[in-house]
Amino acid sequence: MVHLNCFRQRAMDALMNKRQLDCPECDGKIEEFEQRSVLYPSELGKIAQKEQDEMLESLGIKLIECDKCKNKMEVESGQVDYNSKNDKGQIMTPEQCEDLAKNRIRCYFCEEIFCHSCGERPYHLGQTCQELKA
Repeated sequence: MVHLNCFRQRAMDALMNKRQLDCPECDGKIEEFEQRSVLYPSELGKIAQKEQDEMLESLGIKLIECDKCKNKMEVESGQVDYNSKNDKGQIMTPEQCEDLAKNRIRCYFCEEIFCHSCGERPYHLGQTCQELKA
C-alpha cells in the first residue's frame, strides 16, 4: 500500500524526467496512463508544457518566457538596421545595431521590451550587453 500523495509525487517526477515508475508492491511497470490518472490538472499542465517545449526545441524553435506576464514566445532575430539610433538620437555602432536586432524582444502579450540575452528591462538601447555590464 502506498499513500496517494506519495504516489502522485513519484508519478509526477517520473513523467517530468521520463523515467519508468515501478509498483512498490509487485515491481511491475506502472504505465504512463496510470500515472497520469492520479495527477491534478495543474500537474498535467506542467507536463504538457514541458513536452511541448521539448518538441519545439527538437525542431530548432527556441522559446523564451516573459518575466512580467509568463507568456512564451519564439526568439527570432530581426533585420539589422545599421542606421538605428539610440535614445539620444545618435547613430549606434554596428555592434550595438547587431545586438538590437539579435536580442531585443517585445512581448506581444504585455508589450514588455527586454533583452533576451542579459535579461535587462527595458532593453538597453544604444549599448551591447557587454557595454551595459562594464
